[in-house]
Amino acid sequence: MSRGTRRIIFYLFVLLFIAVGTAVVSYSQGWRFDFKTGRFEKTGGIYLKIEPSDAVIDLDSKQVKNQSSIFQSGTLISDLTKGKYAVEISKDGYYSWEKNIDVEPGAASVFDKIILLPRDNAKKIDEAADNFVILEGKAVETKGGVVTFGDKLVRGNKIVDVSLGGKIITRSGSGTYYLTDLTAGDGASLNVSTLFSNLKQSALNLSGTVAITAIDFHSFDDSRLVIETAGGLYILDTKNLSLEQVASNPLAFTISGDQLVWVGTDGVWSYNLILRSVTQVSDTIVSADNPAIGVGVSPSGSLIAILQKSGRLTLVDYSAQSATKIADKVKEFAFSPNSHYLAYADYDGPLVTYRIDQPGYIDLNPSKESPVSDFGWYKDSAHLIALREGKLNFIEVDTSLPVNGAEIAREVSEFYYDGSGDILYYLSPTGLFSFSIVR
Repeated sequence: MSRGTRRIIFYLFVLLFIAVGTAVVSYSQGWRFDFKTGRFEKTGGIYLKIEPSDAVIDLDSKQVKNQSSIFQSGTLISDLTKGKYAVEISKDGYYSWEKNIDVEPGAASVFDKIILLPRDNAKKIDEAADNFVILEGKAVETKGGVVTFGDKLVRGNKIVDVSLGGKIITRSGSGTYYLTDLTAGDGASLNVSTLFSNLKQSALNLSGTVAITAIDFHSFDDSRLVIETAGGLYILDTKNLSLEQVASNPLAFTISGDQLVWVGTDGVWSYNLILRSVTQVSDTIVSADNPAIGVGVSPSGSLIAILQKSGRLTLVDYSAQSATKIADKVKEFAFSPNSHYLAYADYDGPLVTYRIDQPGYIDLNPSKESPVSDFGWYKDSAHLIALREGKLNFIEVDTSLPVNGAEIAREVSEFYYDGSGDILYYLSPTGLFSFSIVR
């Protein structure tokens, strides 16, 4: 073999090495030849994190390996060219999950909060009642105007609220409020209305009996109560028998962490329950002819939502002291646990979420179904539990279609979600049931 031939072979091998090396590097970086477009394009992927983790995954009707294990929490489907893919996730005994997913070059479409809801997972824990609350996994119920906790009779005819410490606020048909310690053996009840009226006169020198319009537990001590009347907002200490007036003429209030927030015609205000100091959050955004009927604080503590009588919902940024109108015709609202969303139900039907950190709306019932009577957030901030004409549904919050949902039960009158135990309780004509979201 001549020197010239050897040189040519050498250069050919060099060129082949460069070509193969380039191809290997390009392949490792996600470049593929797309026969549809006739050119090289960078690939993308889809990341799926599923509960339960051993579900079956189908991509465009072809099963792909579920990579979830003890050492890996999800599945990455890689080497996908740009385009739309149909993903279906299923498991026997569970509702399936479907999504049409757009894949872009050099990126992964992430779906890390996929929940397959189990079918037939309800357990009857008691007979039917008028309404209920849950305390440490046990039901406090009202039946025929009688409040009971196990074999204990509780004074009052309607449940108002229950604390984590085991105290319950009830109200009689005549509007008298009572406080009862359900953990105490005697089951004795304190007449809160009478104590409040007496202390208002003796401690604050304010005469006359006034009706309590709203009442709630103090964040850090369930022997202390926050009481609202038409003329004032008070903190009642039932243990030390003291009364403090915090504000005058409140329209609505809420308690979140160490903050007591209320709305008046003179603005939005906050009272620090620890420092006992008052701060004005915002100037007047309500009026006498369109007063506030509801107020809520985000779990982060930086945002306040105000609902007015007309149905107008306004979002107030605590730090920037700015106000943004979110919607009209709203009857109920709730912040997500991560404070990224504000969900609301309209009077005429729609259930909508507003993305706070990336402003935009997600309509969760585009088919214009019947109005939502009640709803609440699931703990992952990616699902809502909604009650509509007796149907209790678990609904995904997502902009990608289709929006997945599953019907948990029918003929439901009310429900309660316990995030700590991840258990959903609901009441129907056949009884009180518990439903575990994750089997």
